[in-house]
Amino acid sequence: MIILRLKNARHLDATSVMALEDLIRFMRNKGLHLIVSGASREVYRVLKKSGVLLTLQEGCDRKAGESNLFPGNPRNPNLSTRGALKRAQQLLGTDKADIRIFYDPGQQPPSP
Repeated sequence: MIILRLKNARHLDATSVMALEDLIRFMRNKGLHLIVSGASREVYRVLKKSGVLLTLQEGCDRKAGESNLFPGNPRNPNLSTRGALKRAQQLLGTDKADIRIFYDPGQQPPSP
């Protein structure tokens, strides 16, 4: 299971969208899941227009509120991560999970 946080993603191009779709399909073929968290409205629009959103949402019962995409919320930036973690727990069938966070230590946080 990978939760891909796209909070800082901007201006996705065709190459990045195709790579994301390839990653989703690769993981599905291995029986794994990819969840996207923190996507901006711009990223959401690109994913929707490109058709990758449909690929990402395959297998979700949308009528029951299931989703593999948790858009960012500027007022509460951690809300999308919380939703993604809850979805991961649902897919794993547990309320306990081994959580590891990977980040680029060279990346500087945005100035207030």
